[in-house]
Amino acid sequence: MNTTVPHLAPHPADALTGLLHRHSLEVLLAADPSAYALLLLGLDPMAHSDSSRPDAVGDATLRELGALLRANCRGADTPARRSEREFAVLMRGVARGAALQAAERLRTLVEIHDWSAVAPGLTVTVCIGVACCDEAAEVSAIVALADQRLYVARRDGRNRVVAITDA
Repeated sequence: MNTTVPHLAPHPADALTGLLHRHSLEVLLAADPSAYALLLLGLDPMAHSDSSRPDAVGDATLRELGALLRANCRGADTPARRSEREFAVLMRGVARGAALQAAERLRTLVEIHDWSAVAPGLTVTVCIGVACCDEAAEVSAIVALADQRLYVARRDGRNRVVAITDA
């Protein structure tokens, strides 16, 4: 499957995961001001990850997570790799409640996924920060809100979704 979007030719898919790069996602966010939600997913520290595990396990985990996101997002959604251990999903045409439900569904799918093909005994969980376009006028502010909520989810523990934070 070719995930390179023609109008994003300078930003091809991430070689490891096959998902769009962060910069491609930013172009999509800026180009389409219609209703959307942004989910930022951060890998929690992996259970059973120790210095004896090769880098190949980390790479295989990232590839598998990319495949899981592609397989479980709607056709209108765009999953992307944001950084080394962070991913994003741009959800078009969704209200806050639907975005929160989708985030919880993705969190649960990652948690219950059989990761044993990657490494015996491996468990993987994610924290997810959710922000919607109706919360701020600027794309950068939406990204900042989702990022702040991802930080709160990580701070408050693992394997959780945060869609609202106290001021």
